[in-house]
Amino acid sequence: MRHVSLVVGVLLAGISVVPAQQNQVAEAMKKAGQKAQQGDWTGAAEAYREAVDLNPEAPWSWYLLGTALHQATDHEGAIEAWKKSLDLGISVPGVSEYNLACAYAKLGSTEQALEHLAEAAGSSLYTAESFDKDPDLESIRSEARYDELGKEADLAHHPCLLKEEYRQFDYWVGKWVGRIPAGFKAGDNEIVKTSRGCVLEQTWDGVFGLTGRSYSYYEPASGQWVQTWIGQGGTPATMRGGLKNGAMTLEGRLPGPNGLVRPIRTAWIPNDDGSITVLTEDSPDEGRTWNKFAELLLVKAE
Repeated sequence: MRHVSLVVGVLLAGISVVPAQQNQVAEAMKKAGQKAQQGDWTGAAEAYREAVDLNPEAPWSWYLLGTALHQATDHEGAIEAWKKSLDLGISVPGVSEYNLACAYAKLGSTEQALEHLAEAAGSSLYTAESFDKDPDLESIRSEARYDELGKEADLAHHPCLLKEEYRQFDYWVGKWVGRIPAGFKAGDNEIVKTSRGCVLEQTWDGVFGLTGRSYSYYEPASGQWVQTWIGQGGTPATMRGGLKNGAMTLEGRLPGPNGLVRPIRTAWIPNDDGSITVLTEDSPDEGRTWNKFAELLLVKAE
């Protein structure tokens, strides 16, 4: 089971009771916290029960009552308390559903356990491994749907590592030597995946002192790839696009001298020998025609 721990002061900040009752609630919550720290979950549940009796409209008190009851193996009581906290508007996306799944699993209510686990799986808080390590879910592990929910949890938790659309630009990852068409070295280029695979971070070190970085990522809302480049000049440029004929192709607008801004597009074209041709074009007429602006051949660094 996964539960949220909060200090008493945070809990009381949302409790609307008269001063005398507030003092009683504070005392009950303090006592409950002490009992929980001692591992006396039955005593903690009794104290939390006192708090909700004094103020039945406090969702966090109900939530913590459910936690204590579950730990004290009163799973039916825990379910009732957690559902009450949800009815009162508690906002713990995924966690409450996961706790309910654990309680139902402990009671042997397989369908209800799987139903709530499905809600938790989409929250991005959990993985198949975290499900497998929780003894509360032991009774439902043999269910075919359990394995499917583990896969769904992994997808929600690590979408950039597992979903194909986030991996379309992976062929660019690595250490490269950049060469101009004449064969001379232009610089060193390294691209690494960060943020659990969600960002491609580029570092460019040119032989003539030109340096820069870019950050590329897949934007699910638009279905496009986005790249923002910033070099030593300090002016960022952003391009957007996606795969075209197997090549990542991004378009944007490039600030130039005297405040002029022109359309620009770059294609990273994978070659049969494992190299990548990076072709950049600009347009003098807002995209009606395009001219070659720069070309670079990326070869894997040895």
